[in-house]
Amino acid sequence: IDKAAIAGTGANNQPTGIVNQSGVNASTYTNGGAPTFADIVGMEGLISTADADVSRMAYLTTPPMASGLKLTEKSANTAQFVWDSTNPGEGRMNGFNARYSSNVPAGSVILGNFSDLVIGHWGALEISADAGGANFAKGSVSVRAIMDMDVAVRHPESFCVMTGAAP
Repeated sequence: IDKAAIAGTGANNQPTGIVNQSGVNASTYTNGGAPTFADIVGMEGLISTADADVSRMAYLTTPPMASGLKLTEKSANTAQFVWDSTNPGEGRMNGFNARYSSNVPAGSVILGNFSDLVIGHWGALEISADAGGANFAKGSVSVRAIMDMDVAVRHPESFCVMTGAAP
């Protein structure tokens, strides 16, 4: 569900996630390394220019990108880093909460008001087991789980997706 909400393609019955949503602010990083503090702040600028609610935003990126940003100084010789971390798995960038997930596409940083991301479920989680057929001869059981859900971005201008960065 998280992977679909973040990076779903919208094809083959897959929801359209944040990074593939039309109308989302885009920031392409072309320098080949970790984004600078100015690049991270620039994402906020794109969202605020679109008059979106910036009060509850948060950053989301990949674990390698978070590690790289923990080593990237805001400016030279300050010992102040782009990703400020006090607890494992949590951090702050540009005054906003920051988290990481391996469900974020490589080279991406997302900033947004995640309360504008809607995940809808209907029905219940369907789990079925099949011990017969070809499984019987192998002494195994196949288990299938199906969840009916969809994803919507209520206000695309509430998000900015940076692509092309490297940790």
